[in-house]
Amino acid sequence: GVPDLKGCGSTPNCFSSSSASPDSYLEPWRFSKGGSAQAFADLQAVVDAYKPGQRGVDGGGFQVQEAKPESGYLYVQFESLNKGYKDDVEFLVRPDPSGEGGEVRVRSASRQGKKDFGVNAKRLNGIAEGLSKLEGWSAPLLTNQRFPEYIRLNEDPDYGQTGPKTLKRGEKSLAGVLMDANRAR
Repeated sequence: GVPDLKGCGSTPNCFSSSSASPDSYLEPWRFSKGGSAQAFADLQAVVDAYKPGQRGVDGGGFQVQEAKPESGYLYVQFESLNKGYKDDVEFLVRPDPSGEGGEVRVRSASRQGKKDFGVNAKRLNGIAEGLSKLEGWSAPLLTNQRFPEYIRLNEDPDYGQTGPKTLKRGEKSLAGVLMDANRAR
């Protein structure tokens, strides 16, 4: 079979051209001229020019982990500014049989947590915007209309808060409050 990127799980912190769910499926970006070598070069140039902090995301910068023009595979790791959260972003350039145009399959996923507060969408939009300025590219932006469930879950303060909540200094856990109340009786 032809190599492909991984899909996504059920959590709203991932988009992939291989996803089976409409909530995280991102249609491949298209290029219409220059062949796959040129498309890979375009993609690499746009990623290299990516500005950490655009749209308020990826302030910690990024590092290209793998770049394989011959197989059309590009793997980049992005990092958040303060927490050092790492996200994995992969691209796979696939030429059409005709050889002129083709598609770029895309995957952007958070390693930690259940939601991403819009980070993956904002990152992909930054890259898609850069590609769309180049001749022959089509890379539609991710919008609220296209991904309502992703937006809804990311805006829900209760979603994904299943793990132990980290307490801020001076904040009491519910159990701690109950113990104090018992002592005070």
